[in-house]
Amino acid sequence: MSYQGYKVRGWAFGLVAVGMVAGLAGCKTAGGEQDGGGGPKPMVRPSFASFAITKSAIDPGLLVVSPDDGDAWLETLPRERTHKDEQINGVVWTYTESFDIKFVQIDDPDKSPTRKFGPTQQNGWTAARCEQGKPCVFDLPLYKGNGKSKKEIRGAKYMVRSPSDCDHRNPGAGCAFLDPVLIVRY
Repeated sequence: MSYQGYKVRGWAFGLVAVGMVAGLAGCKTAGGEQDGGGGPKPMVRPSFASFAITKSAIDPGLLVVSPDDGDAWLETLPRERTHKDEQINGVVWTYTESFDIKFVQIDDPDKSPTRKFGPTQQNGWTAARCEQGKPCVFDLPLYKGNGKSKKEIRGAKYMVRSPSDCDHRNPGAGCAFLDPVLIVRY
């Protein structure tokens, strides 16, 4: 690996470490919101994120994911989701047009993550589910967490392309892309 590759990997691990320290030192409630009083309480991150994808108003070749620019830091709970609409241990993206998502390593977008987040993740691009007259949806169920003991952190960058047949290395007119970061704590 080149010096620049080590430098990028060092920055990625540094960001994860800063996030962990901030998470442990924060004073938030179970919903991830600021506590109204009563002294410091341990931070508990949400276990579910829901994102809406739109085209950028400034550059139609860019996608925008909200909230938080599509970045998520989640802590999975030690139980499985019982149905796809349950807001626990999962991430859902919605968009009015067809789109694909691809998960890659934070520091190397040409490599798949070394560990998977959930059962639907595959190597390469995965298409969102589209039904006539409804927004397209990509639902990523996350593996259940380990509880308070034996915590581990998994991080990845995800890329979004729309429409589904766009080539992210050689985009044509009408193609739009995005690449935020997703970090999950098990």
